[in-house]
Amino acid sequence: MRLAARRFPDRILRRRAGPGMRVRGEWVPGPVVETELAASVQPLALEDADISGGAQLVERIKVYIPESDALAAAFDESIADEVVIGAKTYTVEESRSWPTHTRATLVRAT
Repeated sequence: MRLAARRFPDRILRRRAGPGMRVRGEWVPGPVVETELAASVQPLALEDADISGGAQLVERIKVYIPESDALAAAFDESIADEVVIGAKTYTVEESRSWPTHTRATLVRAT
């Protein structure tokens, strides 16, 4: 099942760290790969709010993307994706993927 494109009117820019490697024993991070994605950017609903970040949080939003595994949060030794929307940069705080789409919570810190 393919989701209708009109449901994803926004454009976001995902920044994801590419795979790194060891060069003469030193870890060299991979290049950052930028990908433009269609999305639906929405304010965080009250039931989605988790006040664990407290006053240091400037803004939290929710995005839906019509692709599986489109955004990744940090876990184990991986680095969270960054997302640019307009002139603001966010970090993926939480991400959940289904076969037809990804839902993620983004946070912009001070």
